[in-house]
Amino acid sequence: MAQQYGLPHLSIVLDNSGWSAVKQSTLRVFPHGDANAANEFEAELAPQVAFTKVAEAFGAYAETVGDPAGVPAAIARCAKEVRGGRTALLHARVTRL
Repeated sequence: MAQQYGLPHLSIVLDNSGWSAVKQSTLRVFPHGDANAANEFEAELAPQVAFTKVAEAFGAYAETVGDPAGVPAAIARCAKEVRGGRTALLHARVTRL
């Protein structure tokens, strides 16, 4: 969308390497079930996906941050790119699912 229509924006991917909706739904329905006992929810995603590469393939500025202390500066760099007319993506690695 950003490349097609020239609409720069900032997207932030909060990457916990999983799909929390699946885990939380399972826990709501079966709070004492086998999945909880084994801590296996079939909700994990590939932990090394480089979302930045997809964004870069479409001409966006992209970076990854894993240290909370680096977030403000990363957001500032991304915002600068957006103000300059380029879409930006911040891939924030957060606590695993």
